[in-house]
Amino acid sequence: MGRNGASNAEAVRLQERLRRLNEASLLLVESLDFDHVLQVVADSARKLTGGRFGGITVMDPSGEFEAFVASGLTADEYSHLYELPHGIVFVRHLMALSDPLRVPDLGEYFGSLGLPEFRPQLDMGPALVASIRCRGESVGTIYVSRSGQGTAFTDEDESTLAMFATQAALVIANARRHRDEHRARAGLETLINTSPVGVMMLDARLGNLQLSNRELLRITGGPEAHDETPAELLERLVVRRADGREFSLAEHPLGQLLSSGETVRAERIVLTRPGGSSTAVLVNATPIRDVDGKVASAVVTVQDLTPLEELDRLRADILGLASEELRMPLVSTKGSAAMLLASQADLDPAESNQLARIIDTQADLMRELIGELRDMAQIHTGTLPIAAEPAELARLINDAAQEFRGNTGDDRIIVDVEPNLEFVSADQRRIARVLRSVLTDAFVSSDGTMPVRVVAARDGSVARVSVTHCGAAPAARLAGLFDKRSRHRPDEDSVGVRRSELDLAISKGIVEAHGGRIWADLDESAGETRVSFTLPFAHPPQSTPAADTPRPTARPTAAARILVLDVDPQTQRQINDTLIAAGYRLAFAADAAEALADSASNRLDLVLAGVAHPAIDSVEDMRAMRISLDASVIFVVDYGLDEDVLRAVESGAADYIVKPFSPTELLARVRAALHRRAAPAPEAPPLFELGDLTVDFASRAAWVNGRQADLTETEFRLLSELAANPGRVLSCSQLMHRVWKSDSPNPAGPVRSAMKRLRRKLEDDARDPAYIFTVPRAGYRIGTPQRAATPSPRRS
Repeated sequence: MGRNGASNAEAVRLQERLRRLNEASLLLVESLDFDHVLQVVADSARKLTGGRFGGITVMDPSGEFEAFVASGLTADEYSHLYELPHGIVFVRHLMALSDPLRVPDLGEYFGSLGLPEFRPQLDMGPALVASIRCRGESVGTIYVSRSGQGTAFTDEDESTLAMFATQAALVIANARRHRDEHRARAGLETLINTSPVGVMMLDARLGNLQLSNRELLRITGGPEAHDETPAELLERLVVRRADGREFSLAEHPLGQLLSSGETVRAERIVLTRPGGSSTAVLVNATPIRDVDGKVASAVVTVQDLTPLEELDRLRADILGLASEELRMPLVSTKGSAAMLLASQADLDPAESNQLARIIDTQADLMRELIGELRDMAQIHTGTLPIAAEPAELARLINDAAQEFRGNTGDDRIIVDVEPNLEFVSADQRRIARVLRSVLTDAFVSSDGTMPVRVVAARDGSVARVSVTHCGAAPAARLAGLFDKRSRHRPDEDSVGVRRSELDLAISKGIVEAHGGRIWADLDESAGETRVSFTLPFAHPPQSTPAADTPRPTARPTAAARILVLDVDPQTQRQINDTLIAAGYRLAFAADAAEALADSASNRLDLVLAGVAHPAIDSVEDMRAMRISLDASVIFVVDYGLDEDVLRAVESGAADYIVKPFSPTELLARVRAALHRRAAPAPEAPPLFELGDLTVDFASRAAWVNGRQADLTETEFRLLSELAANPGRVLSCSQLMHRVWKSDSPNPAGPVRSAMKRLRRKLEDDARDPAYIFTVPRAGYRIGTPQRAATPSPRRS
């Protein structure tokens, strides 16, 4: 071939190489999905160089391993390469290279440098490696190799891979930036949507709504809202400002009103809807200007003032009750004192003593009333002190009945306590007060002839006390029986005991502070009214671990982590304020998918979930969510929705709480659910022992050589599944289902990643394992048939 022929052949090869590079580059820019881009890079690198295997390793900006994607490997080959001992050492060395590396054998190359032995357990012949660099910084490494009998890579292959790595670097950087921006945007949207304040952004030029959140939809829609969009709901509103100006947003769009650049700070505005309902809100509006100083958009926040106004009304009602309750003893005290002062010379000793006794009695009454007001304030703020201890419920009831008989002379009480009823967890002084209040209400509301029955029995996992009397109470009275603002006061002279209007409201707070519930119902057929309340049973103290059980000094228990799932913003704000003040750690999720993602990477102790979310709209869905989260669930339901309560109970909920609720009730129910979750089983499960490895199922901990392994919740569940099946091979699909509660079509990746971390923490070498063995194309097992341990009894 002449010189011209050789030049033409070289030109053809160059054109072909550029064509393939161009095609690979076009494939790279088809998508900005990070995982997709990495797979395209691995596939294209292999095809461009004629490699049998292609791969890419990427490190994050902090220099930590981020991803490994391969092309041309079977699942087993990928697994062996991914779990290669000292793999990170080889990756860091190759990333530090500034020029491409072309060697006939990577193992010999690493050995010549004194690096650990490289044994990938797959046929890797000649290798070509190129570093991926963006703005001078190494992002990752591209690898290609041929089989042991393959031909060596050429200078042209090296040049092609180097040029492709340069193009891939920019695309990978853009894909990573796109992914990070998407995550940040999703996080911001979640933050805005779960905010307890309505948020909207308006285009000042066009007047259209650019952004809004769920709380804004609730505030503007009200009870009349159906399927309207936020923009449509805004157009229906009539706005009345603090200075009295009133206008319709249909005629004066809010964006145009804010185009003047007016900044609004904490202005009280009333929003009126077409149906006539209105809501007072606190509005803040901030204009955003463009480079020319003109108003381009405005951000508006809207806070519903209804809860604050309701709180003000509640305070006024309690003050009214206080003044009414205190007025009579104060009048008696003042009158008696005035008589003593004005007529000392004319009064005989008996009269003087009588007046002094009145003053003393009325002073005690006022002190008692002040104590009730203090209790109400503590109940409202969730700070009511409860000194709970194991208590015999039968004795508490009999003592209260006997005291009531002694004070009133009325012997119409019948007590019926279930035999052998377990002890309850109760503050005996406060529960005695509840019993007195309920008995007093029963006697002053009864017909005066029939007995009052007190029944105590087990009701599932709690003890239920019911006080029943003849006489059908009006439905209106039952509905507000425990209301702090109830003004109903039956004739109490018939029983001769004082009864405060706050008695039953305080009783409700006391019962809820114990983690119980109190309610009233009517049996119309029997003409009876019944008031019932529940108390938790007292659990026995946890047994002390055996002295020879290998465990280190216990560390303080970390604060429980609670996930709040899709509750309305007002309830979320109340939960947030109450539980954070109590020392709990909170996380938030907008839907079930987000909750599952959170539970996969973080330990959860409890979930507070709104029951009406579409993702948990059926009993089966709620049950599946509870199992998947592997945490106790308390459902938050609206008042009066009995079917939602039934669905919550049927789904296996640890408890439910009905809105509105007090901080005291919330804290009590959370503590009770966490206590039940942490309570030990009646009989401790066995230990698993294999060599220097000990797995304690009861304490959910593992020890290696007498040192506790610092395992995450997922890693311990993975280890416990293997330990519960010694010598038995569990596939990746089985482990994915049992540990992650998922039936993923591609379980190998997550299982292998978690297994690699678990082995590292157990100091178990995958090349020569002592505990966990990989069974090719089958799965994993703990121990060999000869070495597999069996669960052994707890040592004593």
